Amino acid sequence: MELLFILFFLAILWFFFNKKTPTKKAEKNPSNNNSAPLPKIIIDYGKRKPGQRKQGPPVDTFEAEKERLRQKFETEPSDGDVKWSLLNKSIAMHVKEQQWGLYRNDLFDMAEILRKESKGLRALDKYFEVCYLDLNGPNNIGISDPDILAEFPPFSPDNIFLAPFVTDRIKRLTKELSLDFDKAKSRFIKVASGMEKRLKLPVNSDIAWEQLRAELQK
Repeated sequence: MELLFILFFLAILWFFFNKKTPTKKAEKNPSNNNSAPLPKIIIDYGKRKPGQRKQGPPVDTFEAEKERLRQKFETEPSDGDVKWSLLNKSIAMHVKEQQWGLYRNDLFDMAEILRKESKGLRALDKYFEVCYLDLNGPNNIGISDPDILAEFPPFSPDNIFLAPFVTDRIKRLTKELSLDFDKAKSRFIKVASGMEKRLKLPVNSDIAWEQLRAELQK
């Protein structure tokens, strides 16, 4: 009898400690999407939302890279130099892994560094690279299997995105640099043509310019 009582008591304890507390689902906040996208925009870069500030590299990573550059060049590197070096490593990794959305974000971060360093023309070219990649619909694949890539291609030009905060940067820079549309087009085509050949992108650079120009004229 005592054994049955003990077993019954243990069963109650087991039930009590293993009872799951219902979790509350996170509420969706539609106000988080503060951009005005073009038609057919279905893209998630996986790293951060458009307009969301990126967290910098971990302090230990940043300091380690800074020390590496200091020893390599025997001079004190600027924070911009360290960030640029880390971004180059990130780009190489994302290209290898076919993480094209993350690659695109790396290009944007490079453009921001150049803009803050008042290197207007170089910053403009990087923003053009970002927009051209956006107009090809970059996807984060992370695989190299040809059968899977046939079903899930690295670029989906039907699903495009032009972030307003990027096109706004381009508008301001072209104005500051006194570039009209013809000169801006020339720079864009030069930048985009190189990317088109290097990355085998599906959208022609001339077609991409017409799409970008339509957005810049708004």
